[in-house]
This record gives sequence, C-alpha cells and structure tokens, in this order.
Amino acid sequence: MNNAEFKQKLISRAFNLSRDAFKLVDKFPNKASARVIINQLLRAITSIGANIIEAQAASSKKDFVNFLNHALKSGNESKF
Repeated sequence: MNNAEFKQKLISRAFNLSRDAFKLVDKFPNKASARVIINQLLRAITSIGANIIEAQAASSKKDFVNFLNHALKSGNESKF
C-alpha cells in the first residue's frame, strides 16, 4: 500500500467510525446520564477525523505530528 492509499484508507476509516458512532448513540436512552456520555463520545470520535484532515494542511512536520497526536489522544479518550 502506497502513501496515498494509506491516507485515503485512514480518512475513510475515521469517517466510518464517526458515522457508526452517530448510529450507535441514536440507540441510547433519552436520559441525562446517557446524554453526557453521548456528547463526550461524539466529540472525541469526530475529533479523530478532524485532526487527521487538519494534519494534511499542516505548515510543518512538527505541526503535522501534533495534529496526529491529538487524533491519537481522542482515540484513546473514546475507548474510555
């Protein structure tokens, strides 16, 4: 797999993860406790893709790595 294919696959996987998360939280009960979890989960998961996309427009290698680190942190947060 070349670099361009990897980038496209990574973006696609992040997008699909976000889409699947929205489908999942629609099944949660309409309770205050569930809304707290839903809001945090959706923020963390959508942040993954947003940071990957933002990394592509990075102005330096350090900036690029920083955005990808934020994506990783959001992924770890969503595991919790």
